[in-house]
Amino acid sequence: MKKTFDPKEQPDLYWARQTIENTVELYNYNILSDNFTEDDIEYRIWFFVAKSFLPTDIRASSKKKSLASAERHNQNRTLAVTESVARKATGCQPDMKCVYLNYEIALSEVGLADDGENGTKELHESGLKAPKMLKDFFCIFNKYISIKRP
Repeated sequence: MKKTFDPKEQPDLYWARQTIENTVELYNYNILSDNFTEDDIEYRIWFFVAKSFLPTDIRASSKKKSLASAERHNQNRTLAVTESVARKATGCQPDMKCVYLNYEIALSEVGLADDGENGTKELHESGLKAPKMLKDFFCIFNKYISIKRP
């Protein structure tokens, strides 16, 4: 007997069932044993994480540049009279970021293979990229909250 859950009335149970079914499919079709790219892993495996935010006001999206990171990169950019204007820098791009009320609040990075805590990707993304972006998120959030407070 197949039990179904209404996504509007029982969002947690609906999400849990869908997640379990999708995960079982990954194993049944040997998705994890084939030669996939990082984007394939993100699309096939992390998809259920993004779906978990659907019944909330938080929006999870992938492959979008960080606005907070771009603001940090461009904070010293000014209109120059004697020299050319510096090009506008783009923000860092996490594999997935979560946005609430136009504020970036969380991010995730997906790894294709685990090379241990001393692997280049792990050192760069967990040691440099992610902490800097989270700091950018916090600084922008704090800046705008400070402005709105009396």
